[in-house]
Amino acid sequence: MKKWNRAKIVEEFRGIAEELGYSPSKSEISDSLYGASNYHFGNLNKAKRAAGLEVQKMKYNPIRKSAYKLSKEFMYILGVIWGDGHSELTEDVHGSSGNISLAVIDKDFALTFGVYLEKWSG
Repeated sequence: MKKWNRAKIVEEFRGIAEELGYSPSKSEISDSLYGASNYHFGNLNKAKRAAGLEVQKMKYNPIRKSAYKLSKEFMYILGVIWGDGHSELTEDVHGSSGNISLAVIDKDFALTFGVYLEKWSG
């Protein structure tokens, strides 16, 4: 088990960034480094800034108001998610966000799902 301090965290981030060729995301670092970043710096972005790395802002893609009404596209999406996918809703003090994932082998099916999702969500 690695003993972390601020200097080791910065050094680790710089090494990972050099290896990748860009600033790593949460999914590209170890859970240990992520936890140490939160403990020693307060959050991941503060640790990355201390290492001189780029911090990416979260993408915010609001769903258009018409998507809240029942439609053929919405019903198709629900059917696909319940059959071959997964959805997740996260709520906190900053608001809410959601994820939809699809686990299929058929590329045409996945692309069709993407068309319906884009048409529904805008």
